[in-house]
Amino acid sequence: MPEIIASTLGARITLELRKREMTVTDFLRQLQENYGKTFKIPGYAHILRVCKGETYPGPNLLPVLCECLNIDVTEARRMVLIDKGIHSGATELVTGKDKQLLEFEEIWRQVSQNNRDELFMLAKFKLGVKV
Repeated sequence: MPEIIASTLGARITLELRKREMTVTDFLRQLQENYGKTFKIPGYAHILRVCKGETYPGPNLLPVLCECLNIDVTEARRMVLIDKGIHSGATELVTGKDKQLLEFEEIWRQVSQNNRDELFMLAKFKLGVKV
């Protein structure tokens, strides 16, 4: 298991940045230009850690990130709660499911049906199950 697993919120932010063909530096610059006069934007290292899922945006930063990337704030808050539960191990204890499986289930909800079919076929192939 990797030491740092990208959270679903981090994965969503990264996906939105890729759609816009933006780097973290571009994202930070846009945040500073659009919101820097009314809100203290954290530095590059913090924004990078949020994108990687290594940390979570605070309650004041989350709405700013969501507005900038057109992500629903309510959904983002839900993602943060799920991510925190998964990473703390509390959800694993309650559900009895492996940490990676819980994260995969959350990612699965965001994947199109075509991609789900491809992932399922790939898993079968890896296991040697006839497709």
